[in-house]
Amino acid sequence: MAEEVPRGPSKLMRAWLEMKPPPWESWEKFPQLKQEPQPFHADSPAYCNACFRRLDWEDKEALDYIDAFLTSNEQDEAKKLKFLDSISTLRSLPAFMDKVLLVEKITELIDHESVDSLTGVMRQQAMLAIMKLSKMKLPLLVLTQPSLLTTCFSSIFSLPPAHTMEEVEAALYNKTLKTMDEMLKALMCEDKEPNLVVLQNIVKVLLPWTTSKEAHERLRAVGRIRWLMELMGSQRKFQIFGKYFDPSEGMDFLLTAINGMRDSSVHDAVTARNMLHTILEVPGLSLWRVSEAVRSIHNHLDSISEPLARQEQRRALLLLGYRFSEEVVRTLLGCSLSCDSVAAEMWKMLTSQPKTTRKILGELVSRLQEPARRRHQLSERPAGFPPLALQATRALYVILQEQACRQEVKELFPQLYVALLFHVTHTVQHTASQEREHNQEDTAAPLSPVRFAVKAMEALLLCAGYKEQVTFMMKQGGWDLLMSSDTHHKGVCLLARAMVSLNFQERNWIFYHLMAILSDRDDRRYVPAVALFIQLLQCPDLGYGLEDAIVEEMSRQLRDHQTVVRWLGLKGLLNLARLPEKVGKLQRLLPDVLERLQEVDRALIRKAIAVLKHLLTGMDRQSASCAAVQVAEQLLPLFDDVTSKLRVLSITLFKDLLELVRWTNRSVLGHLSSAAQFLRWHQLSGLIQHKETWRICDCLVRRYNGRADDFLCQTMAFLQNPQTPVREAAIRFLGLTARQLDQGSQNKLNAICKNLKGLQQDSKSSVRCLASQTIFILEAFKNQPPACCGLWTLVHRITTMCTEDSPLIEAAQLP
Repeated sequence: MAEEVPRGPSKLMRAWLEMKPPPWESWEKFPQLKQEPQPFHADSPAYCNACFRRLDWEDKEALDYIDAFLTSNEQDEAKKLKFLDSISTLRSLPAFMDKVLLVEKITELIDHESVDSLTGVMRQQAMLAIMKLSKMKLPLLVLTQPSLLTTCFSSIFSLPPAHTMEEVEAALYNKTLKTMDEMLKALMCEDKEPNLVVLQNIVKVLLPWTTSKEAHERLRAVGRIRWLMELMGSQRKFQIFGKYFDPSEGMDFLLTAINGMRDSSVHDAVTARNMLHTILEVPGLSLWRVSEAVRSIHNHLDSISEPLARQEQRRALLLLGYRFSEEVVRTLLGCSLSCDSVAAEMWKMLTSQPKTTRKILGELVSRLQEPARRRHQLSERPAGFPPLALQATRALYVILQEQACRQEVKELFPQLYVALLFHVTHTVQHTASQEREHNQEDTAAPLSPVRFAVKAMEALLLCAGYKEQVTFMMKQGGWDLLMSSDTHHKGVCLLARAMVSLNFQERNWIFYHLMAILSDRDDRRYVPAVALFIQLLQCPDLGYGLEDAIVEEMSRQLRDHQTVVRWLGLKGLLNLARLPEKVGKLQRLLPDVLERLQEVDRALIRKAIAVLKHLLTGMDRQSASCAAVQVAEQLLPLFDDVTSKLRVLSITLFKDLLELVRWTNRSVLGHLSSAAQFLRWHQLSGLIQHKETWRICDCLVRRYNGRADDFLCQTMAFLQNPQTPVREAAIRFLGLTARQLDQGSQNKLNAICKNLKGLQQDSKSSVRCLASQTIFILEAFKNQPPACCGLWTLVHRITTMCTEDSPLIEAAQLP
């Protein structure tokens, strides 16, 4: 089609001409300025005016052509290019020009270009025209409208990859791409300073391209974003991300860079890496959708081999881990149920910096400490689906292999130790339950959850520097004991014993934490908590100010419905009884320990006997002798036990009790003998010499019968004594003293009988029987002395049995 030449001034041109009067009108209005023609010189006013007139006519011609093109439907390539060139030659635009229509026409020209190949300069010329319009102060809202930007980006980004183009086409592509960058720069930096609003509009149009399925399209978009960010300068980055982009858009930038690294092209990876580096330099970067970024890193990390790119991925992960530790840990645990090699590498990255390591370890501890009701829902999960706590254990195992985080592990050791210990218990309990349901026995299988949990505990001790404790557990078979539900509590005891050497702060944290758990009575954690608790009781510097709470807790343990808890309670009490300064507080537990002598389990009885021996040994002589008779009474049924070992232990303890009582009697009788000699009371001295205890009492009461009322008042108080031997002695002494009352003391006798009748409901049969006998004697006014057999009859029987069983006792005492 032949080029059309406009026949006359268009409406647009007429408006243009009206704005500037022709030169001849100027001369007529100002005749005084009229001069004779002068030769043109480069610096003369006439030469400059001529140039301006020529430029005015060039603008007139360009505007006239633009106006004609806008109203036509021209498809000729040359005329399209002339239209764009005409825009580029303009110096200014009339104020009333339809600028929107002008931009729409440029957009249309670009949109009609094929994206299958690049054969012409149409795109390049269109972008140059846009740059020219920007310089002519066309409103930026018109030049940066999404439709124009989208068309420009689509026209370039959708072209085939550059490496598939011929040499000429590739050269043209590079020039066009450079022109696009210059156009973006012109739009953003119209006033020399970057316009952040314009940048925001441009980037929002670019972002969708960063998620394209085509790698070359993603690369081109990422390259433009990176170029714009570098253009902003470091001082402006905080403003753009903090003021003009919300956290979700900020994450779009981050995801764009992370996803860009997955491509095989080295150039792609370098571009994405540079962009990620720029983003991570932004202070106070606000981000949302953190889990999406973590999953993206996990999906693509394995395909990134370029060292600097992996370093930037590490920086990104550390930033997310420090600021969003809870979400990062939860997401990464869900990315790989078995903690694959990529997940393991990410855990190592997350713990390569101390401040992030502390947060990540703290979150993993929280995952292990989740309430049992949330962790124990395996029956509702698909078969073989590991709980979150198990995944946390696997992550911890990976982290604990790294010596770089040893200091942080040491700081959090008590929390990690307790959390892992209870997780081991939970895993053992669950595995045992599964085995019972399916008749399987795979607790110690190489990759079983139980073995993995135990290996994590071993790794924790090694990472924290407790190599000797690991060796101790190995030699004692402690790791195997931990993995069996039947022997788990014994393994916990061994592990706790190995940790007694911890420093004071670590032990104290664990101890107080255990006290809180024991108070809550969490059934799933109670047994291991008791096992750990009773071993720590060996440390004399623990529990200051908690003695009463400790004794109360041990009393509950001794009366617990679970045999294993009662056994552990006796073991803990034995640990405390070995500390002389603690025995005083433990005397109130004597009734609980005596009840354990009635157990069916022989192991419990043996442990109770050992506890009684240490308790009595630690008491003062007077307190021990008072308790000895009560203990001896409970030991009697054990003398006939078919188990020779238990019988020997009972007889050995009784010999110790007998020695205590004899020592007490010797001490008391010694004082009485000295007093009798001083008073020259020969009758009393003779009774003391023959050790006739109750006749001595009778002699004293008869001698001081005038004080019988005082004796009665003092004795009545002992009828309510918690110790059975004391109550028995009080009953006997009342019987002796009451005989000294005169016939007018009927009211006193009635009062005594009334108090004794209350003892006929006593829990001990010996007390009930003795009270009934004494009441009968007093009511019948019989003068016969009350039976005073009790202890010494028992002593005679035991002495005989000790003689018979002396070979067994000697054998038991051999080393």
